[in-house]
Amino acid sequence: MKSIGIDIGQFSVKIAEVESSSKGVTIQRRQEIPINQDPNRDKNLEILEILRAAAPSHAGARSKIVTALALDEIAILPTTFPFPQRLKILKSAPFELEDEIPLEISEAMFDVRIRKISKEHTDTLTLAVPKETIKEKLNQLKDAMLDPHILTVDAFALANLFESWQLPPQQELPTNKVSATETLLNQIPEAPAQTPLNLGHDPSLARFVQNGQLLDARSMDFGGHDVAEAIARSYSVPFVEALRMLQNQGSILTVSAGATREQQTMSNTITGALTMLAHELRLMAIEWRTKFHVPLSEILLTGGLSQIQNIAPFFTQSIEIPTNLYRYLENGFQLRTETKASTEAVMGLALGIAIEGLRRPK
Repeated sequence: MKSIGIDIGQFSVKIAEVESSSKGVTIQRRQEIPINQDPNRDKNLEILEILRAAAPSHAGARSKIVTALALDEIAILPTTFPFPQRLKILKSAPFELEDEIPLEISEAMFDVRIRKISKEHTDTLTLAVPKETIKEKLNQLKDAMLDPHILTVDAFALANLFESWQLPPQQELPTNKVSATETLLNQIPEAPAQTPLNLGHDPSLARFVQNGQLLDARSMDFGGHDVAEAIARSYSVPFVEALRMLQNQGSILTVSAGATREQQTMSNTITGALTMLAHELRLMAIEWRTKFHVPLSEILLTGGLSQIQNIAPFFTQSIEIPTNLYRYLENGFQLRTETKASTEAVMGLALGIAIEGLRRPK
């Protein structure tokens, strides 16, 4: 089976094509098409032209076409239901989120991603999507002559990079069927969690993951756009020129000795912009630790902004949580094309979206 994931971002459109077989998942093709960032250009029209150019190569193909809605347009809530049946959960979901969303139930569509099932209850991530948001996305794709098979959520798509998505949800045994060994294992402290952080152009996306399972996700109103704006102000240059400078000169100094004034200015500008994000991440880590009673052991970076030199050490020092670049291609993917670090950094969401076309609903 083949699946094509289309990530419609604010900086570029990314397309990933994957194929599943008995040997695993093979990445057949990856493509990034930049979006003109000139503020005088109509970005929506630019995206439409890019999608239309991509559509003929997928027309008639025996592949699933998948794209994603952004989490900042969606309400998502970790929810526990007192029964295991999926259809029953879907019927109950609107009433569980009724008091949590600024919408009437009739104005939204609901879905769940099941995390863990036991005889007594089911742990899920329950989401509500405004029907108008779905309509706008489908109209955009229709105008581009694309007819998607699946419309997913970016947080769920990115979870495919670290979840064992081929397996059914985790099952908990009834208490009377738990062996002595399993009882002993249950006494072992829970594994610490990780936060994969996708640093996009606008916005960014943080997830809280434990044992390869997505527990929660949060859209963050910050991205490469904000850093570029800081550079534009600092250097008194147009936004498009600031983006070019960020891509070509973006670097954070770990030590200032021996650095030129220009390097120090660029480093101070970038870290000044990132300080707000670091503060928000620190508060988020405290909130999640309190909510799930699990410590956060590591932050893993993906996305275009993660290519800034020394950005991981900056977050490690600022948040006091070890931070590293996330090499998700090491998780058993087979490649038909050559790759490099910059490609891996920006193509993660498109790949995760494509995998949504391979997985079974759960």
